[in-house]
Amino acid sequence: MTTIEEIESAIERLPAVELTRLKTWISQRDNAEWDRQMDSDSKEGRLDFLFTEAQEDRIRGKLHDWPVGWKLMLYHVPPGISVVGAENLGLRKSGSAER
Repeated sequence: MTTIEEIESAIERLPAVELTRLKTWISQRDNAEWDRQMDSDSKEGRLDFLFTEAQEDRIRGKLHDWPVGWKLMLYHVPPGISVVGAENLGLRKSGSAER
């Protein structure tokens, strides 16, 4: 039996409360890794093309305003999930967009 098979077998035997704890831990770990990768990609300039494309689309008039209430999503992010790059969207702490 491989280590993965042993882990899978152990997970199968977990009570519901412990399984929920494990899921939460894995989710938080995965989200933290995602955040680290996004931060690294951003610092290394690997996401700059997205801002360039958006700027070009804005100049061509192809961008539209977000639907009403989109900012509320920032206030309803589940625990353990972070909003990456909010400062790049021109958001202030209050959640309002700078123009």
